[in-house]
Amino acid sequence: MSTTEARLTLGIRRLPMAVGAIHPGQLYALACETPDLACPLISGLIDDAREQLQRVTVVLGARSRAWQSALERRGAGTASERERLIILGHQPPPLRDGARNNTIRLIDELDFFGAAGSVLILTDPEDLLSSDDAGLRRQLRWLRDWAAETLTAVVMVFNDLEAHSRIERLRQAGAGFVGVANLGEYSGDLALRLELWHGMPSAHDYLLRETPDHAFELRPELPARHFTEPAQLEGAKDRDQVYITRETALQDPRPPSDWTVVDEPEDLLKRADALVACTCFLEAGPPERFRSLALLVCALRRQVGSGVKIVIRDHTQRLRTVQKLILQRMGANVVVSATYGPTQLVTVFEALRDQLFLKPLPDDPEAALDALEPPASLGFLSLDAFGKQCQQSLNKAEASGIECAMVRLFLLPDVRMDEAISLCRTRRGGDVFTVDNRSLYVFLYGCWEHDVAMTLARLFARPIAELFVGHVQHTDPSAIRRALAELEARGAHLNLPDFTSASSVAMALDLSEADEPTAGDSAAPQPVRKITAVSMPLLPAQSEGMPA
Repeated sequence: MSTTEARLTLGIRRLPMAVGAIHPGQLYALACETPDLACPLISGLIDDAREQLQRVTVVLGARSRAWQSALERRGAGTASERERLIILGHQPPPLRDGARNNTIRLIDELDFFGAAGSVLILTDPEDLLSSDDAGLRRQLRWLRDWAAETLTAVVMVFNDLEAHSRIERLRQAGAGFVGVANLGEYSGDLALRLELWHGMPSAHDYLLRETPDHAFELRPELPARHFTEPAQLEGAKDRDQVYITRETALQDPRPPSDWTVVDEPEDLLKRADALVACTCFLEAGPPERFRSLALLVCALRRQVGSGVKIVIRDHTQRLRTVQKLILQRMGANVVVSATYGPTQLVTVFEALRDQLFLKPLPDDPEAALDALEPPASLGFLSLDAFGKQCQQSLNKAEASGIECAMVRLFLLPDVRMDEAISLCRTRRGGDVFTVDNRSLYVFLYGCWEHDVAMTLARLFARPIAELFVGHVQHTDPSAIRRALAELEARGAHLNLPDFTSASSVAMALDLSEADEPTAGDSAAPQPVRKITAVSMPLLPAQSEGMPA
């Protein structure tokens, strides 16, 4: 079969074939603002494939398992129709496994379950991909080669606040996506925005509505609206122009000679009327300047439109994941780490040169910052105060689509509780901890599931394997609330000593040391023997008893 033959479209009814056609052997990336948008989109893909007698393989990540029953119903019908829909589940692979082994095993299992030659939909694909840039490039090359060899159309569906940054990282690593689309609200309307589709930039939002059977269709009364003028961007005189702030340039004094150095980020605002399609590199700066930086990025984006590329470099490595998300919500195309020197910055410039910023900006930037910024509380809290603070933090996080984690760590028999408390160094707002008679509990605000292990390794002044026998972690809000309720009930019958002095020692030591690196750093965590077993990356999905 020719790779130019379209097997199906994005599954949005009434959408023209030329707009969202999916071809075998190609890779596509879809960014959904919220998980509730991803399920109807995948449902439409399954419906479209069923009508064309095509096979579909859906691989559900841990955060997408709730959709399983709804998706299984799309494949209900005759025996042949049921055979054309395969639903599998995956979990993040063991940390000890290398990117190469994980990818080879993933492809082997996809072949085993008959996914080759089908339309493969990967949800939560970030859990299967390496956090190391070199490993990620290898993984993507193997996946791309496998897709081309087996004529499998691979559709990666990202459905959280990091969706855009995850896709951008994959593009910079050479994913070779032929299609990138965004599904979300634009100017108050639900719309599909095609950033790129088979080499063609799009200039329209395709306005959608959800059907009674929980799929999407084009709104016939107002199907599309113009949002930008790619031709103008391609012909812009400043398309190859790069501005870099002096603070950023000083971190590495050898930026390309044809780049323009500006003294302050505010100088870019003064030039805004003349900026059309250039690239601007800004420095993240110290933590106390974060709010002003975010507001400046939003103001700059409003003035320059979608064609200018805004890149933030986190030279101090102090930005946490939620702060990177805030900057991208405020208008930054991407946030890169301190490891990016002149060569890597040139690579970023070339990768972004033809891209548009497609995300909606907040109507009230100050209010958006207040909603997204972490709570001020941190450090040791009593059982009662811990429970109340965690509930407040969960409510705040859920309202903004931010993930949190709660971890229970079981002490080794020869480790005293006050010793463990004194060695726990939470340095970021919203990260709090408490204890009962045998365990230490940590709540991590704005910590994504794949970052928990690395964050735990950095919270303690000694390797955690020397303090704890294992741990149990929860990242689902309902599971965290159940764990908090159990902790509250158990704590009511405990007569715990006052550990304030131990936590005060930790706080004093904390003030004398450098800030904690964020969970995005590359250092490997210390091993901990987990109480819960880790499964293979893929396993047949089940309606009940699916491993969490």
